[in-house]
Amino acid sequence: MKKFLLFILFIFLVITNIFSDNSVIYKDTYIDEWGKGENTLEIVSFYPGLLLGLRYERKFEENLSFSSVVFYNIAGNIKSIGGRIEGNLYFQNHALNSLFAGPFVSLYHLDGSDKSGLFFGSGINLGYRWIFENLYSLTPRITLQYGIGPESEENIRAGASGFSYGAGVSGGIVF
Repeated sequence: MKKFLLFILFIFLVITNIFSDNSVIYKDTYIDEWGKGENTLEIVSFYPGLLLGLRYERKFEENLSFSSVVFYNIAGNIKSIGGRIEGNLYFQNHALNSLFAGPFVSLYHLDGSDKSGLFFGSGINLGYRWIFENLYSLTPRITLQYGIGPESEENIRAGASGFSYGAGVSGGIVF
């Protein structure tokens, strides 16, 4: 049920942003004050569990950016290391400093007592980035992912294979 509600929230936000007139919602003076950076370097944490990582994002167009993440799981008895590539579409045509959504692919290795192996995942991101003083960034986000890897009932229940969701927050610098 939670997954369904998150999906409905995502669809609602996408439709609202597509059909809204940004000039009415955001005054020109506010848009002029948005951060001007082309790159971000952030420390990332994802939940459930506790994945910590380093994320680099580069702006390519006013509404498009690409990023890469390297992460390591530090929670519990399961060790995990991996990477992820993301493409983000910024709905307010101000890349790196507004509401975004986009696809990602990830590859990670789990090494634990009850699950281990190489897993591939793909999914979508939804988040918002604030840039402060043209230097600092703060980015909360939610993700929905489908993972493929060594199949077992235990892995599917734990979110390693099958659908999983999570929330994260990152912060760093803009340059």
